[in-house]
Amino acid sequence: GAALEKNPDEAVLEDWDLTLSDLIDRTRGSRKIVQDAAHITDKEMQDILPIHPYTALLLKYISSAFASNQRSMFSFIKGESLNDDDEDEKRGFQWFIDKYGPDDDNPLLTIDMLWEYFYDRGKEDLDRDVRSVLDYYNRALKRQLDSDEKRVLKTVLLLQAISDNSGDSVELFIPNEKNIEKAFEGSDIEKSAVNVCNKLVRDKVLLKKSLGSGKFEYGIYKDEGEVDTAPFEELI
Repeated sequence: GAALEKNPDEAVLEDWDLTLSDLIDRTRGSRKIVQDAAHITDKEMQDILPIHPYTALLLKYISSAFASNQRSMFSFIKGESLNDDDEDEKRGFQWFIDKYGPDDDNPLLTIDMLWEYFYDRGKEDLDRDVRSVLDYYNRALKRQLDSDEKRVLKTVLLLQAISDNSGDSVELFIPNEKNIEKAFEGSDIEKSAVNVCNKLVRDKVLLKKSLGSGKFEYGIYKDEGEVDTAPFEELI
């Protein structure tokens, strides 16, 4: 939040107060669970809007998955150009606020919007295990996914990659129905994201794994030949 600077113009600040009020209303549930997990105040959570609470939490972890700090949460927010590539900054936070506004269908920087900056433009420096999960996306594209399916799939893969990398120690990163729903809270696909996940299961793009006690998580097919033999329970 301290890295985000507001325009000091009084008229702009007045408009921002109205926008912030709407973003606060949109993200009450996700702010609460991230706030509890990170042990920070709701004021600190509000200060990072329009970055979605789930996105802010994931930023910390995905940044640590890069070799030699090639990409950090601060370079993403401040729009620093990395690896002498001026195009890098165009997919960070500065790119988002230039392209999107409060009247857009999705006024929040959701997890799927991290994809280009941290994967498409940075995968060479990613931790190998994290990258191996994210690489699955290119296999899945053979299924002719629509735009919502791509957004949800990117989110599932980012959550799974970081959850695996952190030894499943952060419950909020386990790609289950609750976390997928909260990751898109306040966005244009808040109410349909879980349905999209389940469609990807039916289409054999994702698997749905039973964790016992009525709990499940989404996952990827590890190998091309695993569709019929994967140790996942297909429920839908």
